[in-house]
Amino acid sequence: LRNVRAVAKVPPSERIRASIRPTSPLTDEQRALVRGFARLEALDLVDTPPDGQLRGVAEGGDEVFLAVSGDVVSDLERQLAKVSKDLSRSEGKLSNPKFVDNAPENIVAKERGIRDELADRKAKIEESLRSLGAA
Repeated sequence: LRNVRAVAKVPPSERIRASIRPTSPLTDEQRALVRGFARLEALDLVDTPPDGQLRGVAEGGDEVFLAVSGDVVSDLERQLAKVSKDLSRSEGKLSNPKFVDNAPENIVAKERGIRDELADRKAKIEESLRSLGAA
């Protein structure tokens, strides 16, 4: 939920309503803990993913959903464009034999790390857009 809130740019202090589709039943105590830790106004249990909401997946496979404004979609689209451009530049460097052969290995390794991080960020942004029905 914290990651989804961050993507949606919801301040941590703002109490919001969220939904969860748990992989196993939640007790009232567990729901209360989640509401408290995630600073939620309410936590709804759902059987199917709500349309048009930002989706996140916890390590255990529980899915969380958060209603977001249209500004989030345009912000994610801007982020995707920037990350895609940066990823293309990084991939271009790494596909250039002169760069790979002549640059020090630590520089090439650093560029590979940058490429991998950008690819991961791009995938996450695309997933967020898909969950909002915008991609």
